[in-house]
Amino acid sequence: MRPGKGSSKTKVSFWDAKKMLEKLGVQFDHARTVTKSSQDTVLVVRLYFFTAHAFNDAYSIVSGQPNNTVFAQGNAVEIQIATVVNDNATVSSSLAVTAPPDFDQHMKGCRIDTIVVKGLPAKWFDVDTKSFLDEDDHPPPSIQSAYMHDQHALFQLFSTFGALSAIDVVPPSATTSTTAGADDGTTASSTVSTSHFDAYVQFKTYDGVRAALSTLCDGGSRVLCHTSHVKTFVPLVAHVDTTEYLSDAHIRQRRFAREQRLHDQKAKAAAAIAAERQAKASMEQATALVGSLGDELDKAAADAIQLSSSLAELKAAAAAYAALKAAPTMERVAIVRQALDVVGACLAKAVRDKEEHEAAIQRAAWTKQVNKAAAAARDLKLARLQKKLSAAKHSFESIVGHVAVVADMAAADEALAVAVQSATTSHGSATSSSSSVNNAEDVQTYLAKLDEDVDEAVHSVDAVVARLEVVDRFYQLEGAVKSWSIAPFHVQSLLQTIENEAWGERTEDVAKRLDDLDEVVQAGGHLDKLVARHVALGEQIGNAAPRHEDGENDLRQRHTDLGLLLHRVTDVRDVADLQTQMDTLEAQVSAFLAEVGVPTTPVYATERVTALPDRYGGTSALKKPRLVQYVAASSGIPRLASSVWIVDNDTGAVRPPKTHDERLQQDMEALRVQVVESQRRELAKERQLRALVLQSMKQPKPATTTTTNDDATS
Repeated sequence: MRPGKGSSKTKVSFWDAKKMLEKLGVQFDHARTVTKSSQDTVLVVRLYFFTAHAFNDAYSIVSGQPNNTVFAQGNAVEIQIATVVNDNATVSSSLAVTAPPDFDQHMKGCRIDTIVVKGLPAKWFDVDTKSFLDEDDHPPPSIQSAYMHDQHALFQLFSTFGALSAIDVVPPSATTSTTAGADDGTTASSTVSTSHFDAYVQFKTYDGVRAALSTLCDGGSRVLCHTSHVKTFVPLVAHVDTTEYLSDAHIRQRRFAREQRLHDQKAKAAAAIAAERQAKASMEQATALVGSLGDELDKAAADAIQLSSSLAELKAAAAAYAALKAAPTMERVAIVRQALDVVGACLAKAVRDKEEHEAAIQRAAWTKQVNKAAAAARDLKLARLQKKLSAAKHSFESIVGHVAVVADMAAADEALAVAVQSATTSHGSATSSSSSVNNAEDVQTYLAKLDEDVDEAVHSVDAVVARLEVVDRFYQLEGAVKSWSIAPFHVQSLLQTIENEAWGERTEDVAKRLDDLDEVVQAGGHLDKLVARHVALGEQIGNAAPRHEDGENDLRQRHTDLGLLLHRVTDVRDVADLQTQMDTLEAQVSAFLAEVGVPTTPVYATERVTALPDRYGGTSALKKPRLVQYVAASSGIPRLASSVWIVDNDTGAVRPPKTHDERLQQDMEALRVQVVESQRRELAKERQLRALVLQSMKQPKPATTTTTNDDATS
């Protein structure tokens, strides 16, 4: 209902609706307001009828009003009517008329023999719902003994439909339970769990199930009322149980779950008692330890005062100790003990810091002494050694990789690097706790090692420099020997011996070998000069005038004899005697030339050049240098170089050089001839092989083979 057009009211009250329905002659048994908000303009009222005749009359009266409007005290009210259908009810027509064929083959609870009726008032059926709140404190009664007797209301109600096997009640389902008298389908409050219940009813026959559902849910409009509570109507919601709630398996599961809960509760109770006893024992033990912990705390405070250290950890330990004294427990004893351990660690760290500070001051002098010694070694000795080694490497760059020097050079580099490392090693600052000099013994050890490393570097660098000088001296001597025209005194064998054997010896031994070799080389150099002078004398004697043949022959003989001596000398001491003979011979030759008056003899260097055309179109010049000596007049013309050309023997003409095309054509012709000749040789060989094969085929077979064939034929 709601106010119509032209109405002075904004809403219709419940009492106005009842008076209006009474005026229309609508007879109903019960009415309730569905609208919950007082601000709604529409009023919804639910009417209950116990008879179908009253329901049909009311429906026809209200629906037959003109324009669905009713006038009350001059105000128009719009009215609408509709039938309420309970969707939760199970219609009995959904069940078969007869029982399924396998009904008796299934166990109880596992077949269609149980119905569920929801939302029944507990007070009407004398059902104790205390077990709903705490099933463990108030266990539910047995299914067979609590409700399965004639005096109980549930048994009396459901036994009218058929023989019963079991009845059980459970707390109402949250989705279907409603408050007492609530007709709008809203969920129940917290008190519903003790005022309503759901009932599981198990019948022995299928007919009992069908009869119960047909009676309780016929058309979905059944309600339950009580003679003592005429204003309360409970909608009947019933359906077949599909959860097998009353089957033997589920009953055993619920019983086991309840026993498990009881066992867990007993275990919790025992644990609580044990915890209580443990707490009491813990308090007694903690009370006994309070005094000793207090003494430790006082001692820690005294140590902190002595160290002039204010620790926040000490304050935390004092607060934990105060809490322990207020409520002694072993847990708080553990907290105090942990706090005191932290305080002890902090005090130990403070002591170590103080000792380290004092030790740092003491290490300052030692570190300064060590750094000063290292700087002196690094700046004075090692820098000079590095410069000396670098200069030696640069001066003897060509022999640094020599086999006699490699090991010494590596040793020098390593020794110098070790010394530099010792001199540049960081010893920490004067106040650093990580200094490597912590006492006087460390200082002396470092200084001794530094001196040893520096001395080793000095020795290694001097050794490698001396080694380089020795090797360079050897190659200088070898170069001097290579420039000689002759190699006397077996100097080559001496050089080869040193090259093969001496590089593994000590530098002093190699130097002694080179001293001996140097003496031989000096004598050999002197001898080489004598040989050059001997050659020059020979040229002078050769230029003498032919009219002085006797004197010239005598000088030539002396010159030849001296040459033989120069080439056959084997002893170094003989070089001085040869020097004397050479001086005498030079004096005699000079006197002889002065006597005969030999003019100036110019020497011309000439070169013979032979020009031939090559295969690439150019001209090749074959040169042969020649030293020509002759006597020419002052007005003579010097001799020029001559050229030689190839002349044809038949025509006498000079052959011109071939062009590139001519040479290419000549090469191709030669290649063609070569290919043709090769093919001819292959054909000849093939004919020869074919002839040999034909000849072998014409020859008769051996006698043994013929006999064998004859035997086989016979």
